[in-house]
Amino acid sequence: MEKNSFFQQGTMQMLSEGLLDGTITLKELMIHGDTGIGTGEGIDGELIILNGKGFKVNHKGEGIPLENAFKITFADVHFENYEKIDNVSSI
Repeated sequence: MEKNSFFQQGTMQMLSEGLLDGTITLKELMIHGDTGIGTGEGIDGELIILNGKGFKVNHKGEGIPLENAFKITFADVHFENYEKIDNVSSI
């Protein structure tokens, strides 16, 4: 993907209508980004993708590493590409 692109899988409308089945695997999602948030199939916890690794955060706040086959219902991802900004007034 391009340097400053953003990828969204699914929509909030899907979730509000109860469409909770995963539609893409974690491996497929990470083609589009290595950093992001979302939720997995059945909305059983929060999805965090950080540095190219997926984690499910459960109700106890524990981050559980995910397998590549984990199904994603909704997610927003991008490739981490932070740049140091020396002069904020130039933005």
